[in-house]
Amino acid sequence: MEILIVISVMGIMSALSIPVLANVSRKAQINKNQRNAQALSAATGAALAAGANIDLSTLETAITQLKVGVQGSATFNKSTFKVAPFNTSEIEGIRPYVSISSNGINYNSSN
Repeated sequence: MEILIVISVMGIMSALSIPVLANVSRKAQINKNQRNAQALSAATGAALAAGANIDLSTLETAITQLKVGVQGSATFNKSTFKVAPFNTSEIEGIRPYVSISSNGINYNSSN
């Protein structure tokens, strides 16, 4: 009888913890996407400020260039600006947090 009580208590505890763990996982993914968006925005801003040419027609194009690295110009011609390679799901996760303009890729913290 005691074993049945212990098993039922463990079952109730696990049933209560599963939604909590799922929520923690979802929040961790959102935080990762926001950090990736911030890093992309910072790298783009620094590269453009250093005189690098980046094709900002699409997010994928800009990321592809920054993944390989872009060179600054004039005083910054020995500087290379790069980001870590993002896979397709990471790019889709970044998309809600950024906007592209002539000034670069801007991070939108309000999303």
